Amino acid sequence: MPRKSRGPYLKWNGKRACWYIHINERGGRRELSTGTADGAEAQAFLGEIIAERRHAARTGPPDRREVLISDVLNDYLEDCATDQAQPNVVAGRVLKLLGFFEGKRVSEITPAAIKDYGRHSKVKPGTLRRELGILRAALNHAVRSERLKDAPFIAMPEAPPGKDRWLTRNEAARLLWHARAARSDTRPYLTLYLRLALYTGARPGALLELRWPQVKFDQGDFGVIDLTRPGRAATSKGRSKIPMNAKIRAMMERAKAKHGSDLGPVLNRRGKPIGDLGNSFDAALDRAGIKDVTPHTLRHTVGTWMAQRGVSIFEIGGWLGHSDAKTTALYAHHHPDHLSEARQAMTRR
Repeated sequence: MPRKSRGPYLKWNGKRACWYIHINERGGRRELSTGTADGAEAQAFLGEIIAERRHAARTGPPDRREVLISDVLNDYLEDCATDQAQPNVVAGRVLKLLGFFEGKRVSEITPAAIKDYGRHSKVKPGTLRRELGILRAALNHAVRSERLKDAPFIAMPEAPPGKDRWLTRNEAARLLWHARAARSDTRPYLTLYLRLALYTGARPGALLELRWPQVKFDQGDFGVIDLTRPGRAATSKGRSKIPMNAKIRAMMERAKAKHGSDLGPVLNRRGKPIGDLGNSFDAALDRAGIKDVTPHTLRHTVGTWMAQRGVSIFEIGGWLGHSDAKTTALYAHHHPDHLSEARQAMTRR
């Protein structure tokens, strides 16, 4: 006979000097901070949680009128932010959403409220989409964890047209050169990041998540970099296995010997993972005199260079983890044989 699931209980977190409530739900466990080191206060908080769960068990998840948007966002931040590639970025977006929606209930998320948030946010459409994407993800998480009956629909602004910005060979060389002028604690991981990004074309998040077990020196001619982190849930953003060449293998061997460990992050500062590139990337761009470039531009650069060298669209898509249609839209016009077959077909008698 299966053992009955344990209800919510308190557990002391010595590292954070705070009592946490552990809650078992749907085969997993969730931790909720009480925000206090006082045992009596923590017990009172635990009593409130138990009472809320008993009420929910009788009536089902609360509807939109009963749930604060701030609770939804804070729960998402605590439950899910650490699983993101850039948790600091997620936290910043949550804080911005809280600044506008604090005190409002989920039932107040209407098309008019979303438009008001867009005017309040004063950001570009692409950034607004990412911020509203966090709100939508938080609402869906609340529904899945049965803290909300259903989520309101959020109409997202149209995605802006993609920028066809890529680095020339000269710009890439300048950027690598000026990365060496970074601070001593920044230089090793910034230079390694740039070289990996300009070879693999990987998304910034995939490189920041990269661990040494994903670098398989014993596969293929020179080894393979598997950009898919073990245990990572499959998403629409494909990640490839990139074969290393002799130069990249030598670079990775040096990096592991100097800064790496068997299980730790490839990009690290004194052994600790890098949450995001922060100001180091922008500072290198400023020193190199390069404008309108983000870490994602390096990915687009790799696809563009491949197309310019005549690599097939199919292989570019495989290298970058794209669908054929997306690769064609992004890089076909850079290919020297773009539409040549169509031209030949139309000129035949």
